[in-house]
Amino acid sequence: MQAANAIHVSEAWWIEACKKVKNAVVFLDNNTAECLHWSGGLTRLVNAGAKNVKEFSSFESGNKDDIKAVFMVSTALRDTTTIVLQDIIKASRFQYCIIITCAHPSVHAYARYGGREVDESLLMSELEQDILSWMGNMNYTIEIFYNPLVIAPYSEKLFFMPTFSKLYPLLNSDVLRISKLQQALPKGDKMKPVENLGEVEFHHLPFEMRILVRQFVVCIHSLLQGMNAREEVYTVGHTSRIIGTELDTFNPARQRRKATSNKVSLVLIDRTLDLVVASSHRAEPLMGRILSLLPRLYDHQLDSAVSMAPLCKVHPSSEWTLVPGCLAPQGKEIRASAVLNSLVMSSGKEALSLINKYVLEAASHKNLASEPEKKEARVTPENLKKNIQQFASDIDAFTENAGLLQ
Repeated sequence: MQAANAIHVSEAWWIEACKKVKNAVVFLDNNTAECLHWSGGLTRLVNAGAKNVKEFSSFESGNKDDIKAVFMVSTALRDTTTIVLQDIIKASRFQYCIIITCAHPSVHAYARYGGREVDESLLMSELEQDILSWMGNMNYTIEIFYNPLVIAPYSEKLFFMPTFSKLYPLLNSDVLRISKLQQALPKGDKMKPVENLGEVEFHHLPFEMRILVRQFVVCIHSLLQGMNAREEVYTVGHTSRIIGTELDTFNPARQRRKATSNKVSLVLIDRTLDLVVASSHRAEPLMGRILSLLPRLYDHQLDSAVSMAPLCKVHPSSEWTLVPGCLAPQGKEIRASAVLNSLVMSSGKEALSLINKYVLEAASHKNLASEPEKKEARVTPENLKKNIQQFASDIDAFTENAGLLQ
């Protein structure tokens, strides 16, 4: 069987998730919403039949006539997530709830019982019973699905996982904290104190970090399973070593590697080993400079807020009323996707040339050009700005090409 790439696997996951939202009010947490933002956006859920889309927050609830709800959450059903879920359900009149979680049943089991062997299906059944009690009728319907909606496809060859942004590599300064944590354990659970990062193993990590590592490992396994791939893992750094070891010993991953033949190399790197490069400004590509100069889109980690005021002729005092644009392609805007890919993968010169080409073609199509189109020997930001400004005078042209202009 031919291997699929990660973007195709993520798309398949979203197709399955969208099958559940018809006639439902959908609640999303921030991480899942960000992945949706890069995977079709709000329009995707609306086209799939969602009645409404809301934030996963204790301050939200369904309307009086909403009987079906879909919750898309990036974490296990525990602690704050459970509290918010309970608040929403108790404030609503749902008769049918579907919960799509990015945490595998094994992650739920580990989060509740640590390393003890438990029946995962029994645990999920207990969760379902708890939720039915919040709904107020044990005869109502509740379904819990594992679907790792964790991928934000940035371009054809690059994706991110916002859910794991807090999975930060260990530093030398963490060794003392880990040692103190071990000393604080009950007498029967105490282990030999670690003296350096090379001695730190999975069981030494703080509990919350262990849960996050376990979820990351399972999501990577699910991705490789969707790609029908068998990985060869290479690690650079102590935290990467721990993650690689967990993936290697994860039993479902072992079974997958026996059944698949498509080989892939998985390189795990502690990013803290290369902070100088990550914080430097280089001539290419342009995306690094854009992300460092533009403010982040509200509650997003990957996208930037693009001011559309120059094209809308908004008075500076009223700019705060204008919804910002963004870099993520929306809908079926193929040109915007190509531009984003160029910003990430190509040199600044090539990216500017491609953007200018698309802008001139769009302006010519709408008869906006004030003078005949001519090939510019060198594309500069000033030339590009001048060409884009042509769209400020035509609301139809601006609307049709908004994705590209952003």
